[in-house]
Amino acid sequence: MWKDAANLMFFGIASLGLAYAAGKLVLLVGECRIRHHDGVRGMGATMACRARIEAGLQARQLERSRELATLEAEIEGLHRRRKQLERQLDEMQKADGHLIRIVGEEDRRKKCYTFLVMNKYVSRRGFHQNEYAWIDASWQHPQTVEVWARSIKEAQEELTKHYPVALGYEATKGRMRQHDNGSGTDAG
Repeated sequence: MWKDAANLMFFGIASLGLAYAAGKLVLLVGECRIRHHDGVRGMGATMACRARIEAGLQARQLERSRELATLEAEIEGLHRRRKQLERQLDEMQKADGHLIRIVGEEDRRKKCYTFLVMNKYVSRRGFHQNEYAWIDASWQHPQTVEVWARSIKEAQEELTKHYPVALGYEATKGRMRQHDNGSGTDAG
């Protein structure tokens, strides 16, 4: 009887070991089949590629946010500069000083011609600012305009370009300004 029990026990343990080995073999074969299945084959490489793409996109996002911050600071500086210039213009218009408009750029090869310009529509009687909202009321009186040009003819052309006769601007007097002694000579 003890022999039968020992044989039975040996047979049970052996069959248990075989069942464990068979289960382990099934797991290994199944795992290999899953790894080599078409949809899962390059999953490691795909995940690495996607991680590189994500890191690149995050770097681009950081770069763009830096560029945006730089541009916003630049825009803010331009807004401040504009407000400062508007304040200066208002102060100059309110002060007793005379506002001088400049056409062209100062250059050694060019001469400075000074014109008195006014707008006939604004200077007439019965002027209402709302009719000519795009024309400043200061044009009721002659305004000084300095034109930098090579000749009086070129200066008159530039003046007409910036202050067209069709819009009511009229140049009343033109003088050339000398640089060395400050005296002006009549130019037309």
